[in-house]
Amino acid sequence: MSQDNRATLGRRGLLTAAGALAAGLAGTAGSAAAADPARCGPVPFGPVSVRPGDPRYESPLLADSQRFVGRPDEVRVVGSTQQVGKAAYLKRSYTDTQLSTIYRHLTNDTGTPACGMLLIGYGGQVRAVEPTATAVAQRDAVMKAVFHSIWAKETDDDADLTWLRELYREVYGDTGGVPVPGEVSDGSYVNYPDVDLADPSWNTSGVPWHTLYYKDNYPRLQRVKARWDPLDVFHHALSVQLPR
Repeated sequence: MSQDNRATLGRRGLLTAAGALAAGLAGTAGSAAAADPARCGPVPFGPVSVRPGDPRYESPLLADSQRFVGRPDEVRVVGSTQQVGKAAYLKRSYTDTQLSTIYRHLTNDTGTPACGMLLIGYGGQVRAVEPTATAVAQRDAVMKAVFHSIWAKETDDDADLTWLRELYREVYGDTGGVPVPGEVSDGSYVNYPDVDLADPSWNTSGVPWHTLYYKDNYPRLQRVKARWDPLDVFHHALSVQLPR
């Protein structure tokens, strides 16, 4: 896979870790049940193989709720999938133009059944925290939008990444292809690191990636970085940079 596709996240490690966690929980629950028969739950079984062709493999979103039935002794992952997500905060509903764009991309024949969009509610206690109190400044958001694409075959890399990138860029076409903070949008969500935000071919807004993530909190985060990591030991493509 080329460096242009480095935003992809392999799921082999995630599934393997989930299996190890499930196995550990099974051992703990089994010991408790032996001491107290009333606490007996499903009988452990396994091993379980998750491979291409299995709906739990082909659709990791479905697998999140259906991967484990009972307490498996082991989960074997055969092959791997790729998952890429792009995010944006919303202060209010998308405009009619944006909604039409989203609908068109979700219903045309360029995507797959594993391509989609999530809307996650915000508000409540999130708003009780001052924008400058933490690294996360988006305290007025009412929703977080997540655009995602999931696929299993390396030969599908270009098609799936293109679908996701073009959808995102067109939804935010009026602000340079990214969710620039304003009346509708309020930047992006850093836990889904998106290197396209730092690429001028995908972000033509003139607004730097760190403003999309941290808004006015970035200079303070740089001062923290200078104090605790002055040699920039811990870094990646979208890590907080040392002050210049």
